[in-house]
Amino acid sequence: MKPLFCVVGTTGVGKSSLAVKLAQALSGHIINGDSMQVYKGLDIITNKPDAQEQSMAPHHLFDFIDPSKEYSVSEYLKDALNVIHDLHKDSQIPIVVGGTNYYIQSLLWNSKIIETADSPGLSNKLKLRDSCHPSLEPEIADTLFYLLDHTDPRTNKPDAITEFSKTAPFHETLCKIDPVMGKRWHPRDIRKIRRSLEIYYTTGKRHSAHIEEQKSNESSSKLRFPTCVFWLYGEPTELYPRLDARVDLMIEKGMFQEMKEMRDKMKANQVVGLDSQYTRGVLQAIGLLWVTIGFKEFDSYLNSLDQGIDSPDLLKTGIDEMKRGTRQYARRQVTWIKNKLAPECLIEHENGTGAFYLIDATAADAMTDELVDKVVELAKSFLLSNENSPPSLLGPNISSLLEQPVQGDDWDQYICHECVSPDGKPKLLNGPKEYEVHMNSSTHKKSVKRNKNAEKYLEWKNKQKQ
Repeated sequence: MKPLFCVVGTTGVGKSSLAVKLAQALSGHIINGDSMQVYKGLDIITNKPDAQEQSMAPHHLFDFIDPSKEYSVSEYLKDALNVIHDLHKDSQIPIVVGGTNYYIQSLLWNSKIIETADSPGLSNKLKLRDSCHPSLEPEIADTLFYLLDHTDPRTNKPDAITEFSKTAPFHETLCKIDPVMGKRWHPRDIRKIRRSLEIYYTTGKRHSAHIEEQKSNESSSKLRFPTCVFWLYGEPTELYPRLDARVDLMIEKGMFQEMKEMRDKMKANQVVGLDSQYTRGVLQAIGLLWVTIGFKEFDSYLNSLDQGIDSPDLLKTGIDEMKRGTRQYARRQVTWIKNKLAPECLIEHENGTGAFYLIDATAADAMTDELVDKVVELAKSFLLSNENSPPSLLGPNISSLLEQPVQGDDWDQYICHECVSPDGKPKLLNGPKEYEVHMNSSTHKKSVKRNKNAEKYLEWKNKQKQ
């Protein structure tokens, strides 16, 4: 048996601490599963394991990519699998810890990412024109090249891409080529639409066909290794104040100095992706995750400092926005684990091919010696291939998190006629879950109230005319 352990959960819930204790008990090695922590620098903002933590257990794939380099999920998968295979050869236990969903999912299961369609110019040496699949008809090839070329974030500025996308037939082209993905993506989600077009352009096969093949492929639903996953969960009412306090602590530790050093590198053109505003390299990690709040929302404050002006108002605004962004990111992580990761892990748990445990880490002092001992006991039992315990054994009060998400076709689109998008059209929602969240949102309720008041006013006005 060549096992793999994985510790997942929201930011600030204590994943690293548990992983270290688990590694000490099992003589294991910790492997990074966070897209930000692979890059050098930004130690405080990305909350990398400090020197003391790293001295307590061997750590891999942390702090090894220069900010001037690109690093894709395919490269991570290759590097992580190499580390795991080397550890297994030496009869060592790998423990993956992190919260980047596409890293974790691609590593745990076979064929969770499309590896056959690299972005031209990124991990592929071919230029865009030379990457066209020979099976495509010249007319459609020219159309795709035109759309992809004018929206490439590596050669076009964000404002130019936005303006181009307003008039270019992006969604219309995708609907003709791949109606399934056209139905799935929102007409204004240019990044996702572009990726679907790019996959067709480089492989000659529809994006939806790749996905269906992965689903039908028996190996795509199997874990790469017998895997035991621990999900650390914290109730928002207690977790969020801890996240706010952690932002304050980061500032005390020197977060602004890190930002200044990274800004200096950006000005010196030593950081890849500067021209695409947080969409590539280390800035891609910053842009996709909550660190973007640190850079984007503090930008005005840091600019004022450059001019010799220390504005308390700009500082307070940046801090408030960073805390808000951190909480939002934590909510997105829970949504992904609950709706995507947990259901698949529970199937593996029931089949005996893996194990999945939900741990209540709500309290700041939740990781007691007693709880850690229980986690270690479950881990050792998994290594011995004993019968799995109930998934919510350590958190019976939060077992409702393991209930199945809203059923329905995730690709179905729903229309809310009460709410209006920025383009003046009725708001589109992708999938039943997004629709349910929107219908219960304060924004939707305000729209309904506003529309009713408008109707009453029109009725009154018409009566006055009569």
